[in-house]
Amino acid sequence: MKIEEKGGRLKVVDFDRAEAYMIAEKIEKDGIRFYEYLADKEKNEQTKEIFRFLIEQERDHLRLFETRLVEEKSKSETEVCYEENDLFSSFDYQIFKPYEEQEHLENIVNSPRKALKLAIIMEERSIDFYAAVRERVEDPAAGEELTRIIDEEKKHMETFRRMLGRT
Repeated sequence: MKIEEKGGRLKVVDFDRAEAYMIAEKIEKDGIRFYEYLADKEKNEQTKEIFRFLIEQERDHLRLFETRLVEEKSKSETEVCYEENDLFSSFDYQIFKPYEEQEHLENIVNSPRKALKLAIIMEERSIDFYAAVRERVEDPAAGEELTRIIDEEKKHMETFRRMLGRT
């Protein structure tokens, strides 16, 4: 699968459902780690609770993509086997991950405003990817699931925008 960015939109070329689900899993895992990091650093209990809620929603998304990947592998006549490093080197994963490594977050996220801006960027890129994948899936149930996840990611983004407005 190849992903291109054209005019600010993501376009999926050479679509592969298994790869799409693997990428979605990675996006959700990165989001969970990021929100856990923010929750651990947060002192305000109400804000911490918001992060915990978002973590649970991301875990729900992750479970869905894990299930879809298992189903995809069981349907495939050929062995679906991708090495994560090979998969993520096949396109610019930085489209989705606007920071180097999770360990470097502390250097980047040194203020609540920066953390919220980064969260908004991550949500926007996730939405763009899921929308591009939704255009290519043939299974109506998978399309509906992606629509639900996109709607939830949009709500996450709006939550961060409101929080940003209060900082």
